[in-house]
Amino acid sequence: MFIETIKPEQIEKLEYASFPGKIIVIDSVGAEFNRAINYLRSQKIIGFDTETRPTFTPSQPRFGVALLQLSGPEKAYLFRINNMGMHRRLCSLLANPKVVKVGAAIHDDIRGLQKHQDFRPAAFVDLQKIVCEWGIRDKSVKKMAADLEIGEMTLNDIIAEMKKRGEEVPVDAFGHPRLDKVNVGQYVGKRFGELLGAEKVQVFKSGYFARSAAPNKKDLRLIEKCARKAVECALSGVSGVIGPDENDAAKIRACEFPRIKGGKPFNVRKGSFRKMIEEIGQPKLRKSRVK
Repeated sequence: MFIETIKPEQIEKLEYASFPGKIIVIDSVGAEFNRAINYLRSQKIIGFDTETRPTFTPSQPRFGVALLQLSGPEKAYLFRINNMGMHRRLCSLLANPKVVKVGAAIHDDIRGLQKHQDFRPAAFVDLQKIVCEWGIRDKSVKKMAADLEIGEMTLNDIIAEMKKRGEEVPVDAFGHPRLDKVNVGQYVGKRFGELLGAEKVQVFKSGYFARSAAPNKKDLRLIEKCARKAVECALSGVSGVIGPDENDAAKIRACEFPRIKGGKPFNVRKGSFRKMIEEIGQPKLRKSRVK
């Protein structure tokens, strides 16, 4: 489904990304530490990493973990473990099965933290193990992210994988693959469903193919937020349709299925719609009486 490895020149062509939230350094136990733990405990998924002072010669002593990095979508906390140690509330967080901790090559990180204070790790996800199942050989987070960014599956990739799996490739009278049977979206959805152990898989086409213009940056940001929330809800077992909930201050969440229905009239007085009308030079809407 994805490329096995990526070259440096391919990475250079990609758009750079950075953490959009606030980064906070914690070097002692106090009010800021408690706020950090409470924030991280409220998250379904957090990022996990550690930093250790490097050694450059065999004669140098091996240093312990100096920094623990834990991050939610809005805030990232850097705990200076070499100054404050592994507090019991940090150990409790890392042992909490309700908070998924995602990192890369996490085994050594966990073992390094346990040298400060023993704890039983729970709900850790190693990205290296996941991408390995997808055929990606790169191990660094930077390269793994780039592999996923440019990875794509074409019709030829599907046909090759179907043949490798011993599946029959449907063809028409001229010997060409039947596009109604060999569907890229359906096939990728099915394979992801198998990897995730999903009970049911549905694939919907994006509406953007019918637009006269490509999605802008605001559209792409909304798509990314919805995709992240969809993954979070899937891991938490929450069902619904992901999108801004107009009944909850436009918060992006899983809207309950019974609420999704047609028949609702469009509000032409909505601010965003009136603004769009002005931007594209259309005449302002006026009230009219129907006799």
